[in-house]
Amino acid sequence: MLENCLPPPQDGYFSIRLTSEEKGFTVPPQIYRNFDPVRRTLHCFTRTTASETVYRIASNLSLIFDDSNVLSGWIFYQPLENISDSYLGANDTGVVDDATYKVFSDYYRIFSDNELETYDDDLEVLVEKLLSEISSERISRITGTTRRRLMEEALRDLQDYWGRSNKY
Repeated sequence: MLENCLPPPQDGYFSIRLTSEEKGFTVPPQIYRNFDPVRRTLHCFTRTTASETVYRIASNLSLIFDDSNVLSGWIFYQPLENISDSYLGANDTGVVDDATYKVFSDYYRIFSDNELETYDDDLEVLVEKLLSEISSERISRITGTTRRRLMEEALRDLQDYWGRSNKY
């Protein structure tokens, strides 16, 4: 049981050692996500069932465990404030405004499995919708050069591979 492995919380946070090695580890990709621009959270999880336990292990990260104490996802708090262009890279400075969260929210809402099903798995149509809703003008208002550049690159890559017009 996971509860037996957890040390008492320190300063309100738990520390979980998932490996005996001193190096970092990766978590498998999570197939479900929910980006909430109002609460400024990103939930990523492997199952749609309710989580049993949520452990806050850092000020911006909680791990989600299912009823069998198996890691089933995580919650990332203030995800846009923590975007960097590389592992341990520098984050953008400055306050992230609601308009920036709205652009990223629209991206995640449109570029999703649910929306793809709406368009009968036609990714070209989905990319066109994404490019029409997230215009260059909206992107120019994204706070932070790294956040702006990463959004531009994501849209450009989608456009280059799936798009019908050359918007970017």
